[in-house]
Amino acid sequence: MGVRLPNLQGDHVIMSDILDDLVNLTQSIAREERQLAILGEGNTSADAGDGTFWVKGSGCQMSTIKAGDFARVKYDDALAVLEEEGLDNQMVNKRISLHAFNRSQANAYTGRK
Repeated sequence: MGVRLPNLQGDHVIMSDILDDLVNLTQSIAREERQLAILGEGNTSADAGDGTFWVKGSGCQMSTIKAGDFARVKYDDALAVLEEEGLDNQMVNKRISLHAFNRSQANAYTGRK
């Protein structure tokens, strides 16, 4: 598993590789014998290299995570939400989920089905 940098000719391939690596890393971290995650819970994310990042959905088990359980979010959108005053964690999650690239990814981020 290595870091793959985006290139102008094949970003879609590179992005897929980044997400595939993130899935594999997350599953590897969750292996019980490694004792790196308590009850297979935790968070993982990866910079997609294009102003977006992939983030593990809340409530998704690390050991059985799939690519569809990660949400892809724009950094600028997420940072704008975090700068808003008076938001609790639930509201931050809800607002950020609105910036995920599709509804299933947004649901994965917030733990909704």
